[in-house]
Amino acid sequence: MSTQHKSRVLRDPANPPLYLSKRARTNWIRNAEKELKNYRYKQQYPPFYIPDHCYRIFRVHKFTKSYPMDYVLEHFKHCCSYSIDTESDCDTYDIALIQIHSIPVELPAIVVLIELNHLPSIDSLLFSQIRLLFDFVFQSRNIIYYWGPLVVELESALPYDIFIFPLGGELINLQCRFKTWIEEKNFPCVECKFTYINPCCAQ
Repeated sequence: MSTQHKSRVLRDPANPPLYLSKRARTNWIRNAEKELKNYRYKQQYPPFYIPDHCYRIFRVHKFTKSYPMDYVLEHFKHCCSYSIDTESDCDTYDIALIQIHSIPVELPAIVVLIELNHLPSIDSLLFSQIRLLFDFVFQSRNIIYYWGPLVVELESALPYDIFIFPLGGELINLQCRFKTWIEEKNFPCVECKFTYINPCCAQ
């Protein structure tokens, strides 16, 4: 990236606009410093990349054909580990998407994106397949990884009638485990050159 482009995109934390209030100025400086830090990281480290052949993405909505779902169901029937995440509508904050990522013994993995606001008719074959998919995921033998309050998030999707509570399987909240794990590790801090996580870098 050229210096000219950098100056157009990045703000200089040392030169906030004069018209800002004290609070707005503090926010402006903090955001400008964050942008600069992210820019430096992008220059220093390559982007995280997973080759396309390692996973397949399936978007599920009312226009999805039933035959791709047959492939997904066959895969999910034999898989025992998954990760689940949800996304909310940016305007209403209602749950809008459920993302299920299979963690198979052999690649490729499958990522299923279920668009809750565009589900098929409840009496359709596709709707039955979506229900079956959740039946496979929440089998008692399975391990399900998630980040944060999954049960609370999925509870708001119950009216869609694609799964039932209680959820089966071993539910593992990685957010709780990550906090404990990161506190036990002594990672070298690249910024501070220390061999432990320095408070100045733990932000």
